[in-house]
Amino acid sequence: RTPLTREELSRCSENVKGAIKIAFPEGLPEDDPISILLSKLEPESDQKETSDERELWFAGKLLEQDKLLSDYVGENEKTMAIIKLQSRGHGTPQPEPVLDQDGQKAMMSYYYKR
Repeated sequence: RTPLTREELSRCSENVKGAIKIAFPEGLPEDDPISILLSKLEPESDQKETSDERELWFAGKLLEQDKLLSDYVGENEKTMAIIKLQSRGHGTPQPEPVLDQDGQKAMMSYYYKR
């Protein structure tokens, strides 16, 4: 396994942008999930950070660059891992919001009906 480089990421995002221009000549709306994702892949010129200024976090743990993700998650291919990118020195990122009581009741009643 080799890590993804910035050049490979740029090349892939350019391929996706080219395919979008072919499929949607007028362009995608700004609130489209794909256009939002592509805008996040390429930060503004004043927001560029080097990899030394960012950290990856998983389950409240800082991921080390010399370790594989499987060292943290395991070998199960079906495991969904939510990795968060955080600027260095800002500490642990905010956890995902917990489901409130009404939302939990609605979810339980939905799955009970199935």
